Amino acid sequence: MTDNRQPSGWRKRALLFLTSQCITLFGSTLVQMALVWYAAMETASGGWVAAFSVCSYLPQFLVSFLGGVWADRYNRKALIIGADVLIACATLAMIPALPHIPSGPALLGGLTSSVYEDGVVYSVKRDVDQSLCFAAIVPDYKLLTEAARAALPKQVAHKDAVYNLSRAALVPAAFCEGRHDLLGIATEDKLHQPYRMPLMPGSREVFALAKQCGAKAVYVSGAGSTVMAVAERAEAERFYAGLRAGLETLEGLDGCEAFTLLELDADNTGATVE
Repeated sequence: MTDNRQPSGWRKRALLFLTSQCITLFGSTLVQMALVWYAAMETASGGWVAAFSVCSYLPQFLVSFLGGVWADRYNRKALIIGADVLIACATLAMIPALPHIPSGPALLGGLTSSVYEDGVVYSVKRDVDQSLCFAAIVPDYKLLTEAARAALPKQVAHKDAVYNLSRAALVPAAFCEGRHDLLGIATEDKLHQPYRMPLMPGSREVFALAKQCGAKAVYVSGAGSTVMAVAERAEAERFYAGLRAGLETLEGLDGCEAFTLLELDADNTGATVE
């Protein structure tokens, strides 16, 4: 005779299993969408969005060929738990890497202007004048992008918007056509630096020091906390020496114990695959 009775408690176990899988799938989908959204907002690059999308779904595609065989041969509970643990570990491993995802200029090199419109990235690249040299002055504290963005006003005055737009038109000539006399005026700003610099201890002193050392332009790099200074390559040795000596005198400021000076050249090549 065949015993057709169902094991006791099977409904409870089935409900727990289905509930746990719903939570797991919801969490995994949420993480995948968040990563793709982050790539779109931070890089405005269709390439990075596509890469994140492929990496999100490729493992499922590959494992599907062997999943049934593994489920028949191995402990299914262990397989489910192991898969969830791997997803969690991969997600945690991505967190430190997210801020280092390169944006348009890092990928294309040079002076790159990009616009993201209706899912399409429009970019124009121009080579930066090689007679310029750059100094990245990095403080020993971090300014979170979220905090830097929160410091910006929801609305800006029309005159401030015009101020920035008119100067932005001078940037290509200043950086790419040898018009070094325009560097200072082209990089002046009223839309973000006045609001973010109070969050960057020592930044005003660094601005003053860089100009004293011969910088043609000084500005906040991105959302901060790094300050960029631009000088002519012919004056590079004196420029960097003055910065190194001056930064030593600024060490120990309230909120900033030390600065790191990076001596940089313009990269007109962009990212390469080796």
